[in-house]
Amino acid sequence: TVEVIKRSELHSFVVLPKRWVVERSFAWLEKC
Repeated sequence: TVEVIKRSELHSFVVLPKRWVVERSFAWLEKC
């Protein structure tokens, strides 16, 4: 169970920045 928790934490840690970068890039594109 510990390995599963670590994997899920790592997954969310990787996915959240990706979503943030995508949202920021879209907002930046709209500004241009």
